[in-house]
Amino acid sequence: MKKPKVLILTSAFPYLPGEYFIEDEMPYWEATELFEEITIMPWSANGDPRPVSNNIKIDKTLSEKAVPKWIRCLYCAQCFFYSFTYKEILYLVKAKKLTPQNIYRMLACASGSIAVYKRLKKYLSGKEGYTVYAYWHSVQAYGAALAKRAGLIDRLVSRAHRFDVYENWRPNDYMPLKRQFAQCFDSIFALSGEARDYMQNTYGIPRHILQIAP
Repeated sequence: MKKPKVLILTSAFPYLPGEYFIEDEMPYWEATELFEEITIMPWSANGDPRPVSNNIKIDKTLSEKAVPKWIRCLYCAQCFFYSFTYKEILYLVKAKKLTPQNIYRMLACASGSIAVYKRLKKYLSGKEGYTVYAYWHSVQAYGAALAKRAGLIDRLVSRAHRFDVYENWRPNDYMPLKRQFAQCFDSIFALSGEARDYMQNTYGIPRHILQIAP
């Protein structure tokens, strides 16, 4: 059986700043024989990257520099061609959270997700056998969820940290789009049982998808 290829979506790693915890996990990725090919795709890629093994590729397809501002404005307009936008607005109405600030944040999240999806679609054109592993359960993960809906990837896995789990820590107790992609993931790794239960009860993510990271 042919081994899958994996795309690892990060905020910036191996570029700076932050995500130092991924450095600790690199020995696993460098040593594993589970995948035919491993590629890291950062959302932001500025300066020189931190060193990684020669058998791990770095691809800047998703980086902000690869997406001009006028293209990002176009993605914002395209939000209204996707049903998840209207479902999210309906949720905001029902939850009595429909405010200009929340609409702005929702559109920013949606347009970023569409940007990720479009870039992944271009990268994956004519390719098959890919798993996506998103280190953050946010914009990149949602863009990958759109790619999975389109049949471009085989499996989708995401990590969920405190920052992208607890809605009550965010302005207006709102975290955009989590509910719209609740069913799209094969696995979501939370860091604790409390976080797992919160994601199930708050966002409606099925229990069998939620796991606790080892």
